[in-house]
Amino acid sequence: MLAGAAAVAAFALPGSPTRVQLLPIVPAAQRPLVTAIFDPALFVGPQSAAAFRRARAAGATAARLSVSWADVAPPGTQKPAKFDQADPRDPNYRFASVDEQVKEAVAAGLEPIIDVWGAPFWVLHGIGRRPQDGPVRPSQDSFGEFVHALAARYSGRVLGLPRVRYWEAWNEPNVSIYLMPQYGSRNRPVSPDLYRDLLNEFSDAVHGVHASNVVAAGALSPFSVRNAAVDTVGPLDFLRRLLCVSADPRPHSTCRDTVSFDVLSFHPYTSGAPTHHASNANDLSLGDISKLRPILSAARQLGHLRSTGPLRFWVTEFSWNTDPPDPTAAPIGLQSRWVAEALHDAWLDGVTLFTWFTLHDDPVPQDFQSGLYFRGATFAQDRPKPTLTAFRFPFVANRRGGLAAIWGRTPTSGPGTVAVERRAGAGWQVVETFRANRYGIFEGKVRVASADRVLRAAFSGSASLAFALDPPANENLSVSPFGISSKK
Repeated sequence: MLAGAAAVAAFALPGSPTRVQLLPIVPAAQRPLVTAIFDPALFVGPQSAAAFRRARAAGATAARLSVSWADVAPPGTQKPAKFDQADPRDPNYRFASVDEQVKEAVAAGLEPIIDVWGAPFWVLHGIGRRPQDGPVRPSQDSFGEFVHALAARYSGRVLGLPRVRYWEAWNEPNVSIYLMPQYGSRNRPVSPDLYRDLLNEFSDAVHGVHASNVVAAGALSPFSVRNAAVDTVGPLDFLRRLLCVSADPRPHSTCRDTVSFDVLSFHPYTSGAPTHHASNANDLSLGDISKLRPILSAARQLGHLRSTGPLRFWVTEFSWNTDPPDPTAAPIGLQSRWVAEALHDAWLDGVTLFTWFTLHDDPVPQDFQSGLYFRGATFAQDRPKPTLTAFRFPFVANRRGGLAAIWGRTPTSGPGTVAVERRAGAGWQVVETFRANRYGIFEGKVRVASADRVLRAAFSGSASLAFALDPPANENLSVSPFGISSKK
């Protein structure tokens, strides 16, 4: 989480270079770590209510819901006559599936985060050159009217439906599958300009319904890819262009446009341990999160970025595959260690919400074997992975001489006494106790003997995974986060 405008230096005139003063990260005692689940396949259909309950049992307190504008809007090639796009009750809309997801998420104790993307044919200004290309230059005015209808429908004032407070503008707008075109003449990226217009319409509509609603921007795909199937703009390059900030050590304005949002969201998939950096300088893996703050700080100081409160960082999609079932992935024990470390490292970098994709594995041999559960013959027969425990009750412990620095979050995300334990024979012995804060975060140092190999945390009848005090030999293994052979 980043501090707000009060901590920002004076406004700099467009075009003038500025010495960037980094927006500070909120002190640890005031910084939560909310966990969320994103599973667009399981969150719809006959198992959806059970899937939301499973997400809550995994320690999540939020659920990211995917809403396609094209699926909700009237079908066909022409806008229907007498259709009011801004009316949340217009009978031409097809809201039934979204209504069900929102109601079921709230009933399970989860805060919905609605991610809006896609577009109906009749708002487009062109046709993609490949079958998999996303919508081409969708009408920003129509988008604003649709988002108003959506935010108004879930305002808590329509048809007894729950209120939704958290909204994400588009999904991976730096990828051709979701927005076209990505590049214009002379290979200049144009998608940041398209997205800026859509984002500002989105923000105005969402805040217009409730000023306290929260708008997340970005949902940035992590990697630069250009091939016959897909084009992407590197996320850091995309963000600079979106915010009209140069890449110089002392940034200056590259345009005069402004943009409005409250949260920067991103998908920092990582080809190895959480400290791993993406190979391309404009890409964004977990080890690169610190590169975001200078860009946002410069945008704020140059007057290009507006928000209704302190800026925040959210990871709205992330995972690693496991071996088994994917033989090209990280061994499941190592992956579980990485999950706890990822939550810790992201929190240190200011991330306040971390979203896991998915609840259970795709059918083999599809790409995503990143579930918290092994896939069973039926949903009820799924089996939990160690990944589930690491996500629900993250705990890390790193030896530094005769001390171990520990960090964790309780499975309830709430306060209480946490015992840190060492292995003693066939059982466990308490080394020291800590008080988790109101967000469930606990941290500190404990004394360890040279013979100690692992520690774990215990809280209210639950235990974390045992965490090795010394990094394993394969800690820096390089693997793709997906079930494909290529590495990013």
